[in-house]
Formats: sequence, structure tokens, C-alpha cells
Amino acid sequence: MEGLKDFIEIEDGSLIVKDRTNLLNALDSILYEAVFEENEEKKKTHLEAIKEISKAEGIIPASIQGLYEEMGKNYLGFTVPAINIRGLTYDVARVVFRKALEHNVGAFILNHARKRCCINVWS
Repeated sequence: MEGLKDFIEIEDGSLIVKDRTNLLNALDSILYEAVFEENEEKKKTHLEAIKEISKAEGIIPASIQGLYEEMGKNYLGFTVPAINIRGLTYDVARVVFRKALEHNVGAFILNHARKRCCINVWS
């Protein structure tokens, strides 16, 4: 995590991104360390860093409920595509976001299913 000091700084309690390009290139290794680190304190530090970097870049987890409520009042038939990823989630999510940005896509839902479930319907 020491290498992050080249890319970010903390100013008045807020994280500021100094070198976005190199920071984004370093995120893969930070994520890898966050997932596979055995020391729980270090893992927590990596995950917190990813969350704070995301917030500094304007990426926040959110609910789409408000959008559905508003669109339901004024735009009948409006829908938002949902993508449920089960395997290779990080790699698939990167491709989805890259293509969404490339094609100026509006709202979409990206969901990660932690457990595989199957529903069988018999008539």
C-alpha cells in the first residue's frame, strides 16, 4: 500500500487522486491483495482503500429504486437492463463498464450473485 502515496493524498480528511492513470493501473494489484490477503487487518485496509478511491472517482454503490419510481410515473414501459455475473466477476465487470462508457449507456444494474441458486418450475 506504500506505493499508493505516489497516486493519492489525503487532504482535510478526503482522498484526492493525484495520478489517475497510474492509480487505475495499480488497482488490479490492490484488488488482488484485498481478495487473497490472509491477514484480516491488511485485507480490511486494502478494501477500505478501494472504497475510498472509488468515492474519490465518483463511484458509489446505489439503489435504482428511486429511478424506477420516477420513471414509472412519467415513462411507461421504461426498463433497466440487469446483468447478473457469477464467474470471473471482476473481469466481466471491467468489460461491462468499459463497453457502457464506450457506448454512452444509461442506467444498468450489475449484480454479483454470491451463491448459485436454481429454481425449477414444474407444471
